Amino acid sequence: MKDADDLERIADALELQNALLLQLVQDRERERVQEHPDPDHSGRSDRAIATDVVDAYGDLYGGSIGSWPFDPVTERVEKMGDSR
Repeated sequence: MKDADDLERIADALELQNALLLQLVQDRERERVQEHPDPDHSGRSDRAIATDVVDAYGDLYGGSIGSWPFDPVTERVEKMGDSR
């Protein structure tokens, strides 16, 4: 069971890393929009940014890491903005 526990910890760490990366990208997008000289300029939505990040990971890893499907935040991305 040690191997399964190790794999679970690795998966959890990757998921956390992905969430932190997504937050960083979204924060930088908000900063970029705030600094834009045109007050009517709007940035991408959090959902659009999250979709781009997930797509970039898919491109980078060819859609999977080993035998695991690489889809760490897709379900959360699909649900973003749906709850009001």
